[in-house]
Amino acid sequence: MIAGSGSVCGFDDRVRGRRGVLAGATRRAAHSAYGSVRRHALAPVRTPPRPRVGESSRKLAHYRAVPLLVLAAASALAARTVRTEAAGLRFTLPSTWTRVPTAAESRAAQYRLPHAAGDDADTEFVLFFLGDGKGEGATETVDRWCERFTQPDGRPSRAAAVVTRSTVQDLHVTAVDLAGTYVGANRGPTQAGVSGYRMLGAIVEGKGGPWYFEMLGPAATVREARGDFDALVRSLEVHR
Repeated sequence: MIAGSGSVCGFDDRVRGRRGVLAGATRRAAHSAYGSVRRHALAPVRTPPRPRVGESSRKLAHYRAVPLLVLAAASALAARTVRTEAAGLRFTLPSTWTRVPTAAESRAAQYRLPHAAGDDADTEFVLFFLGDGKGEGATETVDRWCERFTQPDGRPSRAAAVVTRSTVQDLHVTAVDLAGTYVGANRGPTQAGVSGYRMLGAIVEGKGGPWYFEMLGPAATVREARGDFDALVRSLEVHR
């Protein structure tokens, strides 16, 4: 009985010892959690820095100025261009191009461009219109334009020409960029046999057409006007 009693007592002691260990671990965990919560509770709250004096006003002024700058840029662009109409077509061109009279009925509109530095000869821009449904097709016109030029290296001008095609407002446009020695077209004020010339052309096909745009002159002036020519083509619109 004593041995049995001692065995039971030893078991109880072991159980009490394990309970003490668990209780101590529980107290330590609770203390650690409390300390973590307390540290977070006592941590100072950081507020975002206030904007410096005048900063908000400057930003507001900037946002208000952006639309004004866009409007000013649009107004300046409008002042540099003119929307006009000829032979049933509307288009936009630079205000620096001077419209000149023409005696030929086929020339619906004709303009003279400002000279580039070093260019003495005039560069002309002409809209040809022969009547609704009258005139050559794009392929025949490109071939005819190429016959006006010869190339310094002897290759055919048709091979040197840059031909692109696009569609603008239901109009089919075939554009040509060609440079070389101008040998003439049996019409117009430009003398034949002049080297260093360049031509930009566009055949516009659509209802009421076709129409033919030609720019011809010294290469430097035509090069400066290339962007205006492309913008004009993009602005095409049938005027009914």
